[in-house]
Amino acid sequence: MEPPGSRSHGPLNPQQLLELALRRLREGTLSREHQPRLFAGHGRQDCCSLCSEAIGPEDIEYEVETTDDGTAAQQLRFHRPCYYAWLQACGSEPDPR
Repeated sequence: MEPPGSRSHGPLNPQQLLELALRRLREGTLSREHQPRLFAGHGRQDCCSLCSEAIGPEDIEYEVETTDDGTAAQQLRFHRPCYYAWLQACGSEPDPR
């Protein structure tokens, strides 16, 4: 399910983004904490934590600060569709802890 106002992102459609997010959660390369601090604004050419493409100034960048293990915060950056795919994936996969 696509959130309102989202669009396909680059060569990946929303289903492909979800599958990528699920795989990265299983691999441990993405945090699964989805109750983080969240900031949004225009992109600054940072690399998206999900699709690895630059987040340009024409895109909204979601910056997420997570603390999976209670120690150091992890900074994640997403395009809007990538952020929603990550949220959906976090709710779909059981936490292995």
